[in-house]
Amino acid sequence: MKAPLVDTVIASDHIPSTRSVSITFGAVDRTEVELAFSAKCVPLAIMALTLELSRLIEKLPDEETIDAQGVRVVGSELAMTDDGSIALMLTLFGGAHLPLELDTAHLLSLRNQIDEAVRLSDAATRH
Repeated sequence: MKAPLVDTVIASDHIPSTRSVSITFGAVDRTEVELAFSAKCVPLAIMALTLELSRLIEKLPDEETIDAQGVRVVGSELAMTDDGSIALMLTLFGGAHLPLELDTAHLLSLRNQIDEAVRLSDAATRH
């Protein structure tokens, strides 16, 4: 069953008894749609939505943009998964947590990118 096109997040909830979360959306036809997600698929669902949004933005003409709200990270910490992999646990504005599993190569790349971002930020504050 295909859900209608949604354009507004109305509410969200967590259901401990089923280890799931739900989001209530407002649809363009003015109906409300509630979708429930098993907790195990939430991180990948977030990434899939982000990936497809990126692909959509890439296909827009240069003069067009999408009015999308950014995700603000307010904290981060290192974590280890059950299999011993390293993860970066991001805390998002509002208290949500987003785990990102990273291999060594990606950790090194991320470190370089963060170093560059700090340099750019420092340079911007000096002008």
